[in-house]
Amino acid sequence: MRGRRGQILGLFSEDPVLRLIGPIGMGLSVGAALIVDLTRDLAGRTLADVRIDGPRLDELSPGRGGVATIGAGPITGTELAETVEILRSSWPAVVVRSDGFRWAGPTVPYRGVYPGQEAFSPQTAAVWQVSDGAQPGRLAGIVLPRLSHRSTAAMLRGHTPAAKRWVDAWQNAWEIPWA
Repeated sequence: MRGRRGQILGLFSEDPVLRLIGPIGMGLSVGAALIVDLTRDLAGRTLADVRIDGPRLDELSPGRGGVATIGAGPITGTELAETVEILRSSWPAVVVRSDGFRWAGPTVPYRGVYPGQEAFSPQTAAVWQVSDGAQPGRLAGIVLPRLSHRSTAAMLRGHTPAAKRWVDAWQNAWEIPWA
C-alpha cells in the first residue's frame, strides 16, 4: 500500500451506483480495507455495536485481502469518528461510504461524466468516472479508466471486479489531501 497504515478516507457520490462501487475500488487498491457504510442499513453487527461491546477479534484486522463492510448503525458523528479511530490502527485502510452528513473527515468526491453532460469547472478536484460516449475534457483530480458493464454488475452483486487498471487507479486517491 502506498501511504501510511490506518489511513481513513470518506467517499461521497450523488450517483447511487458510484456510491456503491467507489469504496470497493478504493479499498481493493490498498489490498485490504474496512468499508464503513453510512448510506444504508446493513444486516448484522454495526459500528454502534462495536462502540457498546468493543471490537471482536475478527474486526480488529483483516483475515485476508479484499474488503470487509460494516454498517454504521445508530451512531452520532462524534461517536462514529471515535469508533473508526479505534479500528484504523489494525486495518491497512478504512473507507467511509459517506451519506454526506455524519462523516466530517477527509472525503473524496466521486463524480460521473456522462454523454451530453455540461462541462465541469476544471478547479473542482474529484475522482471522475467517465462513462461510454462521454467527452471528459480537462478535469482536476483523478480520471479513472472506463469500467466495463460486466465489472460494474459484478461489484453490484458483491463480487470483486476483474478491472485491475480501474482498481490500481484508485491508489492515487490515497495520495491527495482531500479537504
